[in-house]
Order: sequence, then C-alpha cells, then structure tokens
Amino acid sequence: MRATDDTNRILLQRAIGAAKAGDHGEARFLLEWLLMRDITREQRVEVFYWLATIQQNPDEQRRYLHEVLTLDPWHPEARRALALLEGRVNPDEVIDPNALPRQVPQEPEATNVRRFVCVQCGGQLTFLPKGTKLHCAYCDHTVSLLQAMEEGAAIEERDFLLDLMTRRGHNAATRTRTFSCQTCGATYLSETASVAFTCPYCDSTYVAEMEETRDLIPPEGIIPMRLSAEEAEAAIHHWLDKEHIGNVQYLAPPRGAYLPIWTFDIGGVLVYTYQIVRRNDDNDAWWENMNALETVRNEWAVLADDIPVLATHSLPADIAACVRTFDLHDVRPFAPAYLAGWPAEMYTLSPADASIVARALVVANER
Repeated sequence: MRATDDTNRILLQRAIGAAKAGDHGEARFLLEWLLMRDITREQRVEVFYWLATIQQNPDEQRRYLHEVLTLDPWHPEARRALALLEGRVNPDEVIDPNALPRQVPQEPEATNVRRFVCVQCGGQLTFLPKGTKLHCAYCDHTVSLLQAMEEGAAIEERDFLLDLMTRRGHNAATRTRTFSCQTCGATYLSETASVAFTCPYCDSTYVAEMEETRDLIPPEGIIPMRLSAEEAEAAIHHWLDKEHIGNVQYLAPPRGAYLPIWTFDIGGVLVYTYQIVRRNDDNDAWWENMNALETVRNEWAVLADDIPVLATHSLPADIAACVRTFDLHDVRPFAPAYLAGWPAEMYTLSPADASIVARALVVANER
C-alpha cells in the first residue's frame, strides 16, 4: 500500500510539472492514468483541477472545475478559475496577492512574532505574568498555549477566496470621516463636519468636532433601526414588569447606535475518528479483548452561511453575543441616509481577526 501511495504521489508531481511546463499531452496522459488508479480524495481534487488548467475547450474546463468543487466546494483556485470562466470577475482586475507593491516602511520592521486572537471576541490574547496561559482583556477568556493552538487562535492563514483575486480584497478602503468620544474613546462614523452627540456607552454629551479622516472598508449593508426611543423605552418597562423587577428609581432614556459586524460563509470538512467496541455477551470481561476495538475515520461536511461577528470591543462580552441573534434577512444595501440622527460605531476588529472567531463558532457548533 505504501508503494502505491508513493507511486501516485510521484505521478501527480510529474503531471503537475508537465502542465506547468506547457507539455499538455504528457500532463493529460499522466492525469488520466491517475484517475484509473486508487488515489485519495485530495489527489483526485488535484487531478481534476490540473485537467481543467490544460483544457482549451471552455465546456471541458468548466466540467473539470465542477468536479473539483463537488469534492472540495471551497477550493480557492478552482473557484477563481470558474469565476473568470463565467465572467463574474474582470480579468483586468485580477492581481497576484503574492506580488503586491510593498510599501517602504518608515521604521524598521518588527520581528515577525506569532499573534494569538481570542476565539470568543476577536481580542488579542496576551500571556499572563507567569507565561503559562493566554488571557483576553476584553472578555476574560483564558486558555493555555496548547489550547489556543488547538482552537486555531494563531494568526497564520488568510483565505478570502475571490476577493483576494482583485485589489478590492487588499485595498478596498475609502476615505471616511470619523470622530471619537473624548470620555470612553469609542469611535464613530460621521456624515457631517460636526455632530451634536450623546455617546451611547458613557452618556457623555457634547458637540464632537471632526478629528480625522481614515481609510476604512465601507459598509455594504445595514439593518435599519425599527424602534423609536419611545418604543424602546416601552419595551424595557414591559420587560421589567414581566420579570417582576420593581422599585426602579430612574431609567435613562434609551439611545440607539449602529454596530459594525462582519459576516462570513464558512465551509470545509471536519475529520473525526471514533472507536467501535464489539462486545461478546458470553464474556463479561470484554474490555480485555483489545481486538474488539475498531477505529473508524470519517468526515463531516460543513457549510455555514452568514456567521456574524461583532467588529468592536465596546460592548461587554455577555451583551456582545446578541449580534448572533440579528436577523440578517433584513439587511438592506447601505445608504448614508440611514445614519441620519444615529451614531454608527466604526469597526476596530479586522476581517482577518474576526474570521478566527467565526471559524471557532462554527467548529464548536459542528462538534
């Protein structure tokens, strides 16, 4: 079996080398030969992908790409090739993410140190004084270094698929005016030069002058406000009555604010193993028979749609989880008019860090 695995690997390497060298006849012969052999699912994915790259007929190319995506729905190269083939991406906008123009740093670059992200809120994990555990200052999540590695908290990979094909995935920021609360430091978007403003977090009331203009990724959608301040206050009183909470001396008027969230579609395969114990009823000491253990390896397909992650640390951790209850079917295309009279907090959590949180949520749910 080992010899067969080595042979398949060598044949695949030769086929890929031939395809890259432009020897399509040799590549096709080797790839089609591999399809007749006993190869793994991962090798079959690679075979179909490279068969697609050497096809001149668009229909044949599309057929092989569909074979790839049937086996691996999130194969980035196949999705990119299919998007180009179907005209969903402008070929002139495609870039090589590995060859982006590098900006000359103003200061010496820092040492490339691995960074850890909290899988609960996206905050940065730091080592506690004794250096044995990592702690998140935002939600108090504490984990060992081994657990952080197992949870996928280390910032190492980036996979934003089609967006990474174009500069939009790397340089999509637009110049946006922002202002900050001078008391608690929360930062908000603005559509005007000065704003009469009451911070929904610390109740500070003042006229906030424009502080700066930043490069920000603009929002693509918005869930419009549905309640007025009066309706929100009535709902709070109703809840207090329902929970039999009395003697409330003072209830501050509710103030709304738009919160930034990222949403992710996550797909892949979870590989898991389990053991089957076949018990012989005639033998009470069945656990002594180790041959009765059968180890099984299997896979579970994961396709999660619109996983929301709060893109700010302004809310307490127990309240921040409410974003997972948002009705994303009510999202409208963003228009600045929605912000009239409402503060809109700016995101402080990057899409890359937020993706770690989304992935952890999906994995925990599937497990």
